[in-house]
Amino acid sequence: MRDRDSALVDFLKALVALPSHAPHEGPVIQRIAAEMRQLDYEDVTIDCDGNVVGRIGSGHPVLLVDGHVDTIPPHSLEVWASPPFGGLEKDGRVYGLGSVDMKGPIAAFVHGLARVRRAPAVRGTVCAVCSHAEEVMEGAALASTVKRIKPDFVVIAEPTDLKLCIGQRGRAKVEVRLKGRSVHAAHAALGVNAAEQIADVIRGIATGVTVGIGNSHRQITCIGVQSQPYPSVSTVPNFAVAQFDCRLPPSDTEGMVLRLFDDAVGNIRGLPQQKQAQVEIDFVTYEFTSYAGRKLEIREFAPGWETAPTSRLARACLAGLEAAGLPPTLGTYQFCTNGSYTAGIARIPTVGFGPGLETNAHTVDECIAIDALIQGATAYENIARTLLGKVTL
Repeated sequence: MRDRDSALVDFLKALVALPSHAPHEGPVIQRIAAEMRQLDYEDVTIDCDGNVVGRIGSGHPVLLVDGHVDTIPPHSLEVWASPPFGGLEKDGRVYGLGSVDMKGPIAAFVHGLARVRRAPAVRGTVCAVCSHAEEVMEGAALASTVKRIKPDFVVIAEPTDLKLCIGQRGRAKVEVRLKGRSVHAAHAALGVNAAEQIADVIRGIATGVTVGIGNSHRQITCIGVQSQPYPSVSTVPNFAVAQFDCRLPPSDTEGMVLRLFDDAVGNIRGLPQQKQAQVEIDFVTYEFTSYAGRKLEIREFAPGWETAPTSRLARACLAGLEAAGLPPTLGTYQFCTNGSYTAGIARIPTVGFGPGLETNAHTVDECIAIDALIQGATAYENIARTLLGKVTL
């Protein structure tokens, strides 16, 4: 293994060794900043949002490559075969929490983009951004950094198995709240049973999505139900709430999603007025204080997005993959990324590319292949060289 490849693998191991679930990303942000300085990025800053930004070059066009440093919290520790923070190298892979989602891709682009400094034909700016808090709220911690940098193009470095992803499904979290009327369970017909009616809503959503909509890209899953009083002592519940995780095609708007849920409660609103529960439907609002002390708040609707395969960005990236010896293969993400902000909200041309398998994210014994890590670093270098080169695509 070449020295630069060994340095790349060692960097990934160092990142895996630092726990970094939100809001505990500070040490890993500092470690990445130190690596960028050692690799001679022209400017390295930790901005007021707490994201680390390494810059190479100046002027336009501006390419921003983003990776989030936070992981999910440690989980199922008793069944991990390798220590979650051990950075174990075994059989050509590095194991550890966040190794693929997404410290491996971060290590690859931090090292790969640093090589662009030696490319005299490159014009414009490359910004390597390592952001935080993506696992808790996609795009919220990245937004202000993007607004300051004003990139012309964005590459999201979530794992793609070294394919070029040109889109993703959107994500939303919707809450349905029902207020009924409690009575003694022996006289249930006199009350309004919020628990039974929330069950009707859940069935209505399942029927509407799988039958009425007929769109294989839309997936709505009930992820939690509560009723009150609980535990009940022979009392009809007077309140119930259900939360739903929604995976959505890029064409779905906020209004369309809420109408799906409105249709699902139609059978409740068709009851006699004295039997109807009062219904509230809205996106969940989530508040979070970041490791940098910023208070963030989002309404949980992250739009999907698509980038045309014939766009300048996609064609340049595919050419960069070929220059790196990789097949120019297209794909799409199934999970949600910070691209929901850059492409879905800010409307900046965006694609995704990264080493590692999307299906390995959030798993026990998460790992990434070292060969893919090294190929990814070379691909990031060639993507930047191609996109910012003097040849017009």
